[in-house]
Amino acid sequence: MRKFILEDHHLITPFNEPARDLSILNKPLKIHHADILDEVIGPTPAEMPLTSIHELAQVASEGGELLVYRDNLHFDIEFFREFFDTARASRLPSQAALPANDPAWMKYSIPLSRLKPVNDINGRPLYYPLDLWYFPNGYVDPRQWRAVPIFSDFKEIGYYNIPDSMTNLRPGGTEGSRDLDLTHLLTERSCLSIDSWVHVYFANIIMGVFSRGKRFERQVSEHNLVALRMLFRAIREQKQVLSCSQVVKVGEGTVIDPSAVIYGPTTIGRNCYIGPGAVIDNSIIGDYVNVAQGCQLMLSVVGNNCFLPFRAALFMSTLMEYTIIAQNTCLQMCVVGRNS
Repeated sequence: MRKFILEDHHLITPFNEPARDLSILNKPLKIHHADILDEVIGPTPAEMPLTSIHELAQVASEGGELLVYRDNLHFDIEFFREFFDTARASRLPSQAALPANDPAWMKYSIPLSRLKPVNDINGRPLYYPLDLWYFPNGYVDPRQWRAVPIFSDFKEIGYYNIPDSMTNLRPGGTEGSRDLDLTHLLTERSCLSIDSWVHVYFANIIMGVFSRGKRFERQVSEHNLVALRMLFRAIREQKQVLSCSQVVKVGEGTVIDPSAVIYGPTTIGRNCYIGPGAVIDNSIIGDYVNVAQGCQLMLSVVGNNCFLPFRAALFMSTLMEYTIIAQNTCLQMCVVGRNS
């Protein structure tokens, strides 16, 4: 198996960096790619980056299995495994695609992206091809490529419960009456072409920690053994079920005040400090992070070497590395770049 990367030099505003260098779930996107591919297909030899898929005709003309992707494409391991297993089983040249009839892709992945649709005879989009290919026996002409549509298997989940009198909802029988419902479409698989800061937000939050929580709930409800293992671990540790070490992963050297409340699924990195009265729910916290007393974090991603002083609060927000938030600050649905 040979792996080729198409370099994308489009700079993401306002970070002024290519997507491959931006932090997604507390990892640079290029490291995120490498970790997923190493787990699914194993180690591969290093290849020179390409600028176009058609350059494969010169550099990989001798045949053999090829995997090609553009480095601004974010996908999780569930999405990649679904595509790779389907494509490899077919033994046909394959290109991943997002079906146009999947509401989650149409809501999060397609707007603001540079993806171009393939239309039917009536001009309606059928699917959106992605820059992700599998070739079983060397590069072939694009006319031989087979589109492999990957569905998100989404579920609509609410994130705020607000009285109807405050949401201006229209009566249930009228067209578009649910447009203002405070819900998100949480997916079993995630994929985004990172072309805007909004995609960075979706990759970290909606298709990141929020969808991770939904998958965790589904796993617990469908697998009794998982629920029993969590229960026994909580009894042994004398903690609440969602606070036990089965769902709250803590790195080496991290100090957590006994009065802090942490609910999983949550990941905390190495050498962090969680102060008294802090509340953390379904978040990812990097290494060397200082969360002072009274901080509130929910559905958020905090990068390495960040500092949150007393009573700072994050809701559905992302902080990249080396960020400081002022005391008593509340950020909701924000993306903050590194060194801020």
